[in-house]
Amino acid sequence: MSQAAQPDLDPGRAYRTQELRRWSANPARLAKRLVCEGKLRQAAYGLFYAPIKSRFGEVPARDEELLRAFLADSPFVITGPPRWNALGLGSTAMFAATMAYNTRRTGEFVLDGRPFLLRRVLFTENPPPEWFVVDLLQHHEMAGVSLADLEERIAATLREGRWDAERLHKMADKYGSKATLALVERCIPMRCEPVSGLSAPQRSTGLPRDSVPADKLAATSVTGDDRLLRRVRSGYDLLARGEADDARQHVEAAGSRVRSVAGV
Repeated sequence: MSQAAQPDLDPGRAYRTQELRRWSANPARLAKRLVCEGKLRQAAYGLFYAPIKSRFGEVPARDEELLRAFLADSPFVITGPPRWNALGLGSTAMFAATMAYNTRRTGEFVLDGRPFLLRRVLFTENPPPEWFVVDLLQHHEMAGVSLADLEERIAATLREGRWDAERLHKMADKYGSKATLALVERCIPMRCEPVSGLSAPQRSTGLPRDSVPADKLAATSVTGDDRLLRRVRSGYDLLARGEADDARQHVEAAGSRVRSVAGV
C-alpha cells in the first residue's frame, strides 16, 4: 500500500485544486483529505488555503492571496473605501465587500466567508496614489462625497504638494472620464510656457506689461480665484495657436477681473 502524499504547504498560501496535482494524480481527493486533516481550509469551490498557526489560533489567508489564487495569478488591484478614505479627501464610506478590478471576472463572490466585488475594468498594476484619486472621482457617489467637495479638496492638496500634478493628469487622462479629466485640469495650478514674441510679464499673465502692478497681480493669486487664472490660461493657449481674436476676448475679460480684484 503506497504512502499517502504529504505536501509541503506554505502557511498563508492559497491553492487551487489543480495546483495540488504536483503531489497527486487525484488532486480533488488529496484536497479533501488535507481539509479533513486540518492542513487546508476550503475558501470556495476548488479554492483552498493553508492556515497560519499562531499562539492565538489559526490565521486565515489575506484577501490579496485569496484573489491571487482565485484569479489564477492574473493582474488585479484592490480598491474601494479603505483606499479612498486613506486619501484624506473627505470620503468616509464603508463597504461590506472588498472591491477589486481584474482582467478575468465580474460579479459578487464569497471567498472564505468574505464578500468580494470584482469588476473587469481598465486599471494599472501597482497604482500610485494619484490613480486612487481618479478612481475616487469616478465613484464619488459610492464613496458618499460630492464632486464639488472633491474638487475643492483636490485643488487644496495639490497646492500643498500632496500629489504629483503631472501624474494625476496622466491618470485622469487614461483612466478617467472626460468629466473627471476636466475636473482634474481645473484643480491643477496654471502652468504657462514661453511663447516667442512675448515679454516675460506678458508670457506669465497674458496681459500687457503695465496692465496690473506685480504686487497686485500676486494678490489676486492669493485670493484663490482659480476661474480667473483658467481664463488667463485659455487666452494664452488661444494666442499660442494663433487665434488672436478669441485670445483677445479672453485676455480682456481676464484683465477686467484682475483689476477689479486687485483694486487698480
